[in-house]
Amino acid sequence: MDGRKAVEEDKPSHLRAYLIVLAVNVLQISTGAVMGWTSPSLPKLNLTTHEQSLVGSLYSLGAAPGPFIVTFGLNTIGRKGVIYVLWACFMSSWIIMASSQNLYVIYIARLMGGIGVGGTCSGVPVYIAEVALPEIRGRLGSTGLLFLGIGSLVMYGVGPQVSYTILALCGLAMAAIFGVFFYFVPE
Repeated sequence: MDGRKAVEEDKPSHLRAYLIVLAVNVLQISTGAVMGWTSPSLPKLNLTTHEQSLVGSLYSLGAAPGPFIVTFGLNTIGRKGVIYVLWACFMSSWIIMASSQNLYVIYIARLMGGIGVGGTCSGVPVYIAEVALPEIRGRLGSTGLLFLGIGSLVMYGVGPQVSYTILALCGLAMAAIFGVFFYFVPE
């Protein structure tokens, strides 16, 4: 009887797994925010069509090295460390965007946000697969796109109602919320 009770106590909790995945997926909200930012923001900036195209697509160029950062960082700085690096990319991107409307500064911010997007899309699923219990791994692994959509929805819903700077601060707030939640998540 005592051996059976000890096994039950060692078994990880489904609730704990769900909470960990919820906390990690808050970073996917930042991914959706970076992706959806251009639609409500570009009309507020006085840019040519070429400049608008570049601002809209630079996050994709920045996303290219993201998976490489994840690949090399997983075993060197750890899973949690890599995700913190991606979080720093998002935070830097939003801080830079909130502080300036200079076109070249926006280009840099979009590239940095893109690094976070590329890394998050490849790194968060790895983290979730490693922390999820086998019987709920598929369910938990499929939640990332839901959170990505929430981030885009926030940008689309809030963006037309607020200024350029306030929208960037909204993106910063979403990234900051992740930092608070992720602090409590295990390696």
